[in-house]
Order: sequence, then C-alpha cells, then structure tokens
Amino acid sequence: MIPTDASSDATRPATLLQAFLTQNSIPAMRIAREAAASPRQMTRWRQQPRPNIGLSQMIRILRAARRITGMPVRMEELFDLEPEHWPG
Repeated sequence: MIPTDASSDATRPATLLQAFLTQNSIPAMRIAREAAASPRQMTRWRQQPRPNIGLSQMIRILRAARRITGMPVRMEELFDLEPEHWPG
C-alpha cells in the first residue's frame, strides 16, 4: 500500500518505484541514466505518490529496471496502475 498522508510511517517508501529501487539496491540516478531521464524528473517520479508521468517515460524506466536487474520486472512493480489513483 502506498502512503497518502503525512501520518504514514516515515520509513515506508512513498512510491512503488522507490520501494523497488530500495529492495534491489539500485541508485535512482542509475535508473535515470539508463532511462535517459533527468535527475530532477527521477526525484519527482520516485517521491510523489501520484507522479505526472507519461507512458513512454514509464516504459523507459521499466526497460532500464529490466536491464539493470536482469529480471522480468513488471510495470505494476514500479507504478500504481489503478485508474482511481491517477492524477486529474
């Protein structure tokens, strides 16, 4: 479950992407480099519970995660894909 308010456990990652990076000991900037994303974008995507991110950017991050880990990472492991959680 993704925390949605400040009263949530501060040690829990804010997003699935951050949880994935932490669990796999992957520096965020390594994924950013592999996905051709700026450090500022990567910070926003891994810290905001509902980031404003496009499908093409999500696919680049997914492919980067697969290359780095050598595992068949699924999109659901990195991003909350439930429509009721999307911005706007």
